This record gives sequence, structure tokens and C-alpha cells, in this order.
Amino acid sequence: MMLRQFWLLFVLPLFTVSLVAAQPDAIPIEYNVDVNARIDNGTFEHLYTFEGTAGEIIVIEMIRSERADFDPYLYLATMDNELLIQNDDFYNLNSRIIYRVPEDATYQIIATRNGGRFASGTGDFTLTLKRGENVREGVSLEGRVTDQDFPPSYIFAPDEAGEFTITYNHVRGDYHPAVRISRITDENAYVERIGDLDIAGMQTATVTLTLDDSAIYIVSLESSNYLYSSSGAFALYLLNIAPVNSEDQ
Repeated sequence: MMLRQFWLLFVLPLFTVSLVAAQPDAIPIEYNVDVNARIDNGTFEHLYTFEGTAGEIIVIEMIRSERADFDPYLYLATMDNELLIQNDDFYNLNSRIIYRVPEDATYQIIATRNGGRFASGTGDFTLTLKRGENVREGVSLEGRVTDQDFPPSYIFAPDEAGEFTITYNHVRGDYHPAVRISRITDENAYVERIGDLDIAGMQTATVTLTLDDSAIYIVSLESSNYLYSSSGAFALYLLNIAPVNSEDQ
């Protein structure tokens, strides 16, 4: 089967877009509403604003269309032009920022292309702002994934630091994904891989990790290194994250 590639690059580009607070063409963006726009040489960046609430986790995704040939790039900044976090690639060339809002305020999202005015790629994209749903400790998550899907991912920000188990149970199907556990870095929204569950024909597997209550973690189901499934294969699964001392495991 043809596999999609998962890119994790740890290069922090220079912040070259022009942030100007309260630009007249800034567009207010609402939560859970897709915004469609286009990148070209005449308009290589788009500015959006939103109201953030202290302590909430937000997810910003910039997904390019199939025919686009530019490399999406996202920036998040304050209205005083302080850069908070940025991201280039999280899956293929698409961009995603996951961030805990520090205070009640208005924030800027800059959707552009890698290289900004000096690049030449063009195309359409969809931008979405969502509130991240934190996984509830000890509660099993049910899901379905195919070998062609965008990898399902779950956000986990523990209330208290400590040891946690991440358990995968294969319920049914002939697709056996890998479980990747990553920590979001503070400055550039890339991820640092901290654990894996990747076993040929994996049915039930658990990994125990020490997690920090100041960090945000991503648990995603991706293509396994063991490529035994055929095109169209699927899996029904249960995923559970719980403290080691939890009675709910």
C-alpha cells in the first residue's frame, strides 16, 4: 500500500512574516468554523484574530488542498506582536499548533507559507481553530482507523505529574496501527517522541511513562513499522491513559 509520510522536523525558522497589530484586514475567527483562503504571490499570508481564555488548550490547523503546492506555516502571537509559538510540518506538509493560552486576551494567527514572500508555492487551504479536548484519565476511548486515514490523535495534559500507563486494545479489524506518544515543545510546536507501542499484529500493549503536569502530550495512531495490512484495512480500538496508582485501569 502507499503510505503517507509523517514528518517531524526540529528546525526553528526565522520569524519573517510582518506582524502588525490590529491590521485592518485582520479577520476574526470563531471556534469550530472552517475558514477557506488562498496563498499566492499576491497574498502570501493571512491574519486572523480570536479571543483566548486563560488555561484552555487550543488547536489551530492549517490544511492545504490536494492541488496546492505550497508548504503551510502557522504563527501564533499576541496583539503586541510577541511571538508565542510556530509550526511548519506536523503531518506531511500541513501545520498544527497546540497551545495552552496563558491569559484572557486577543491573539493573532498568521497563516502563511514556509519562506513567506520569498517562496513561490500557491494553493488553497482550510484553517480551523478548536478547543483541545483533554483525555479523561482512566476512561477508555473508542475509535476506528483505516490505513488511509489522517492519524487520529488525542491531547493529554495531566493534572498532576507522575507515572501514567498508555494502553492500546485491538477490538477488531485487520489493520494494526502503532501508538506514538509525543511531547509538544515549548517554542515551535513540533513534537518530541517519548514513547511507542509498535508490535507486529498488536492486540494489547501498555507503556508506562513519567509525565509532567506543565506539558501537553499527543497520543496518535499512525502507520506501523510492520506493514502487514492491505489497502482498505481498518481497526476498531480502545485507548486508555491512567495514573499508575489509578483503580480505573
